[in-house]
Amino acid sequence: MGLTRVEKTEMIELIKDTFNTLKEDLARTIIDDISKKLEQKITDVFLSYENKIASLEKENTLLHDKVDRLEQYTRRNSVRIYGVPEEPDEDIASVVTNLLSERLNCPSTVTLIDRCHRIPIYLIPCKGMRGKKQKALKIASLEKENTLLHDKVDRLEQYTRRNSVRIYGVPEEPDEDIASVVTNLLSERLNCPSTVTLIDRCHRIPSKNTHSTANNKAKPIILKFISYRAKECVVKNRKLLKGTGITITDDLTRKRYDLYKQRNAW
Repeated sequence: MGLTRVEKTEMIELIKDTFNTLKEDLARTIIDDISKKLEQKITDVFLSYENKIASLEKENTLLHDKVDRLEQYTRRNSVRIYGVPEEPDEDIASVVTNLLSERLNCPSTVTLIDRCHRIPIYLIPCKGMRGKKQKALKIASLEKENTLLHDKVDRLEQYTRRNSVRIYGVPEEPDEDIASVVTNLLSERLNCPSTVTLIDRCHRIPSKNTHSTANNKAKPIILKFISYRAKECVVKNRKLLKGTGITITDDLTRKRYDLYKQRNAW
């Protein structure tokens, strides 16, 4: 016997109620699941931000230290002089020359002056950021600072090499006296005998640190002068080595050497 109309109506209502209950339970379950996943995702993102910030801050601290060491190295031949009266339109070179000769009794140092100038005063602003939305901005700021620090390190490292050259193609002998090899090259091949007394140091570059090529089997020589003018003489006269298999280049940082290779690869 079939269901009466009333029974059918009650059955339909029961099914609707059951469906609505299931739908609400399912919706709550889905929402709870999504909320938990979203919360975990946000937590992971924040943790990732915090880790990246910590990593960048650590690297930037190391870079700041390296910049400081390099800046100090570039100043190793420099002194600061305080208390010298400042005059309008003064010739600072003459002021320093007179000080060295007359007051300090060091006339021989006058010809070894690289540069001298008054020091301007710089004001360096400092900014800080914090807050949820600023984390991404802080990372971008740290990455920018990181890039700037890497560039500054490269510039400073290159500056420490401004008086240096690399010499390729000089045959390597067992138990060689590299100072004599370089001295002969400067005097006899490059016609720069006056630069011999201005050598700061010279040595072969170990293979693992060598900017080498397949055509240069002998380890290159790095030659550093105490004067940039001595280097200029060598660079100017390196054309005299044409056809000898010996070449002389600036002593470039790894970054600049890689860029140099890329440009010459085209």
